[in-house]
Amino acid sequence: MGRALLAIALLAILICGPALAPSVAPSTDAFGTELVERLPKGVVGVFSIDNAATLRESELGATITQWMGEQDALSRSRKAWKLFADRLGVSEADAFDEFLGGHAVLAFGQSDVPGWIVLAAVDPEMDVRMRRRTRAVPKSIVHGRAVFRLEEESFLLATLPAMADGRSVLALAPAETEWLLEKTLAVSAGKGDAFSGEVLRLAPTDAVVRGYWKPNGASGFFGDAERWLWGQHEPMQALAVWASARGGTIDIGLSTVAIEAEPLPEPEEADEGVLLDLIGPGEAIVAGVLDRAGLTGLVPEGLTVTREIGELVVKRGRGGMELGARLPVASADSLAETQLDQPAVDKARVRIRELSETRASRAVFGRAAQMAWTVLDRRAEPAELVVAVTAGPDVAPRAKPGEKPSPNAFAIVAEATARPTPTTIGLHGSAYPYDLWSLLHSTAETADPWTKEPESGGFASISALFDTARWAVEKAPGRVRGRIVLDLRKAERR
Repeated sequence: MGRALLAIALLAILICGPALAPSVAPSTDAFGTELVERLPKGVVGVFSIDNAATLRESELGATITQWMGEQDALSRSRKAWKLFADRLGVSEADAFDEFLGGHAVLAFGQSDVPGWIVLAAVDPEMDVRMRRRTRAVPKSIVHGRAVFRLEEESFLLATLPAMADGRSVLALAPAETEWLLEKTLAVSAGKGDAFSGEVLRLAPTDAVVRGYWKPNGASGFFGDAERWLWGQHEPMQALAVWASARGGTIDIGLSTVAIEAEPLPEPEEADEGVLLDLIGPGEAIVAGVLDRAGLTGLVPEGLTVTREIGELVVKRGRGGMELGARLPVASADSLAETQLDQPAVDKARVRIRELSETRASRAVFGRAAQMAWTVLDRRAEPAELVVAVTAGPDVAPRAKPGEKPSPNAFAIVAEATARPTPTTIGLHGSAYPYDLWSLLHSTAETADPWTKEPESGGFASISALFDTARWAVEKAPGRVRGRIVLDLRKAERR
C-alpha cells in the first residue's frame, strides 16, 4: 500500500476514536466550530475531534493499543505521555481523558519550519492542576496572556478565553512552534484574523472528525500524499476531510472546499488473493510503492516513468507471488542510446532476466525471481512499460501431475499487452494491508544477524493495523473528491 494511503490512514488512526460516542458539543455548535475559530487564519491543516475518551474502551482503541505494544510504535510519544501523567498525579488513561477526551483541535502551520498546536476544552480544575503539577514555569506575556514552559519536554502552554459552556481552553505547542502559539493568542486578543469554521460544515452530519487540509507541495505535512493527487507544477486545491468509525471500519471522505457537496465515489471491494490492486499516477506508483518495497530494478535504465495513469497488481498465484505493472514512460526512444536493444514497436519483444538485487525482492519472490518486461510505443498513445515478476524455484512449488503450470513472467506480460491501458483518472484500488505488511516484514533490518531480533523503537508500519483497504479518489480540473474505507484487524484477546 502506497505512502499516500498510509498518510491518510495514520490521520484516521490518530483522530477517529471519537466515533463511538455522541458529541458533547452544544447544540448551537453542532459542527464544533467554536474551538476551531480560536485558530489564526492561514493554518494549513485543522482537525476537530470530539469525545476521544471513548477510544480506550472501543474496538478501535483495543486494536491500536495492541498494535503499539507489538510494534513499539510511537515509543517516544508514549514515554512523554507517561511523564505528563506522572506529573499530573493520575494514570495515563485519566490524563488522556481529562486533557483530550472532551473536545480538542489539532492544527498545523507552515512558516520557516512546520509546526503544530493543540487546543483542548477542559474542566477549569484541569487547567489549574496542569499548570501546578507539571511545574510549568512562566516564560512571557503575549497579548495579555501568560505563556508557560514545560521544562522537561520543552512545550509551551497558555490559556485562552473560556468556551460558551464554561470549559477552559488550553493551548499546547512545542517550543519551536512558538510563532504559531503567538498567532493564536493574537486572535483571542482581537489582533489577528481567525480561521473560518465554515469548512467543517462541508462534512456529513454524522462525521465525528472534521478537518481542513491546504496542500503545500513536497515540503508540506502530507507532501507524499500530494504526489499522488497533483503534479509538480499543477495548482493544488484545499480539501475538506472528515471521518467516521462504525465498529471496526474507518470511513474517510475528502472533497475540494470550493465545490458543492456531492455523493462520493464508491470504492470496489478487495478481491481475494489480490494483495494490492492500484491505479494511479505512474511516477507515484514507482516512488511510493515499488521503490519503498525494494523493487528498484523494475524500471529498466533509460526509461523515465511519467505522471500518466499506471497500474500495479500484486497477488498470490499457484506458484507463489506474482506482480504485474503497466507504467507510462516519457519515450521509448531513449533506449536506443543504451546498451539494451531497441524495443520493437507495438507488438513488442519481451525481455527476461533474473531479479535478485534487493533483500525485499528475494524475500517475496525468492533468489531466482523471473522478471519479464517490454515497452509498447503505439505512437497515438503514451509509451508504456509492461513488467511482471514471478517467484523463483526456491519459492514457487512445482506443478502436480496433471496440473497446468503456473503462469510465468513472460506469460503475464504477453497477456497484459493485449489489454487496454487504464484510463480512470485519479487514485483507485484495494489492498490487504496486513498481508502485505507480513510479506515485507521479514525484509526489515536486524540489530544482530545471529539473533535475528529486529531493532526496537521507531514508528512501525501502520499497514499492520488493517485487514482490508479500498479507496476511490476522483480528480478533475479544480476538483478532487474521494472515499477511503479501512477495516481494522481485530485485536486478539489477551
